[in-house]
Amino acid sequence: MRRVEAGDLTEEREERIGLTLMLLDERMDELRERFGLRPEDLNIDLGPLGPLLPRGG
Repeated sequence: MRRVEAGDLTEEREERIGLTLMLLDERMDELRERFGLRPEDLNIDLGPLGPLLPRGG
């Protein structure tokens, strides 16, 4: 993400990263559904850093 924000990547690379992240999100949805999990089931507490994922609410 730092490289995207810094403008170090070509437009093609930025698009590939975006597509990859969208596909990853879709696959995670499929896996959660398959195993009967909710997004919050995958969130872990990192102690003083807080939760890995933002809490819904």
